[in-house]
Amino acid sequence: MRSSSPKGSFLIAAMVCLLVSTSLAVAAVRSARVAQRELQMRKQMLQTEWLLDAAVHRAVRRMEQSPEYRGETWIATELTERWPIAEAEIVVDPTETSEDYRVHVTARLSAASDDRFTPQASRTQRSHTFTLSASPKLESSKDAKSE
Repeated sequence: MRSSSPKGSFLIAAMVCLLVSTSLAVAAVRSARVAQRELQMRKQMLQTEWLLDAAVHRAVRRMEQSPEYRGETWIATELTERWPIAEAEIVVDPTETSEDYRVHVTARLSAASDDRFTPQASRTQRSHTFTLSASPKLESSKDAKSE
């Protein structure tokens, strides 16, 4: 009767250790990729909020400069190097009261997927609607949408 060789046992133990360490490494890489995507999405959402805020201020400033202002599609050229689509749509409509205007602002950002680890482009959108009157009082309502 022959007993099992110690060389074979060591080989099996080494293969099991290699399998376990490879599995742990793959899990760590996956976790890092998920965290990177989440961080990128948070960054894009924050940038969209900043773009929305800038567009709201732009609309108020334009209304102060010209009461005939009825809106525009503003392309934030400062952001287009990083975000292929960086725009805010501003729509100004008169309300039933002749002194009031309803202002609706929608900010959109879209990131191109130039990264081989991110197969899809991501888009974010934020909207804000408020009433602007001749007095400095503002009434507002917010809605948000993310794709």
